[in-house]
Amino acid sequence: MNFSTAICGLGEVPNLVVPAHAKDVGAYMMSRLEAFKASHGPAVVDVRGMGLLLALQFSDTISPKVVAACNEEGLLLNPVRPTAARFMPPLNVSAQEVEEAVVDRVLRRVAKYADGWQTDGTPVDAFRERFNTIRRHADELGRVLSGFDGT
Repeated sequence: MNFSTAICGLGEVPNLVVPAHAKDVGAYMMSRLEAFKASHGPAVVDVRGMGLLLALQFSDTISPKVVAACNEEGLLLNPVRPTAARFMPPLNVSAQEVEEAVVDRVLRRVAKYADGWQTDGTPVDAFRERFNTIRRHADELGRVLSGFDGT
């Protein structure tokens, strides 16, 4: 029974538009990964690949952590290098599934490890805001102290 089902299914493969679908959804996924790269500065070095087989290259060795966290949620990623993770979605994945899985779940994990999320779950934007506030205060203090001659 299973063999005949497989043979019947294989007969339908030529009728599918898998290559076009993979190209279209892959282009959407690539655009979302490129946008993520643009918003995370030096943490994400490169986005590469073709179709649905895409990878993120990181500036730090966070790939094993990101992949382990995503695999625990049932998302297939492969740590091709300590600084790179490859996405391996199924060929029939939809753009909505890419948005939910890759953007909402995977990239949140990448941001956590790449951009210094705090262990208490403080979002990246709040962390950056606090960092920039501290930097402004330090700059202001430096200007004040530069006018101080010590006498």
